[in-house]
Amino acid sequence: MPEFAWQPLTPRQAADMLTGFPAPWWIAGGWAVDLFVGRTTRLHGDMDIALLRGSEPALRAHVAGWDVQIAHNGAFEAWSGDVIKPTRHQFWARRRGNDPWMLEFLLEDHSDGLWHFRRQEHCPTGG
Repeated sequence: MPEFAWQPLTPRQAADMLTGFPAPWWIAGGWAVDLFVGRTTRLHGDMDIALLRGSEPALRAHVAGWDVQIAHNGAFEAWSGDVIKPTRHQFWARRRGNDPWMLEFLLEDHSDGLWHFRRQEHCPTGG
């Protein structure tokens, strides 16, 4: 199976898989748009789940036994389950090492109860 093959979960499957996860999470990317407008606007090659930075250890515990890799600059990095450095913000997850990828987790920066858009460093609230 190719290294970048995907068989993404549906929004319902992702929600079911995250039942009991002890930190905030939300569906992001194209599926978030489709859920908002109430219809599928296009085919989706992945399933994006956003988490607040700092919840990485809870993620590791929740998906214990899964193959979860840090995805950065087109390559994978081993992940111990600890909080990762601020320059990393993406994980790919699958049940086993040869399975297709099922979920993409995106780490979102935040402070003082506000979400920070990582591509707008100098204006974290978008104002």
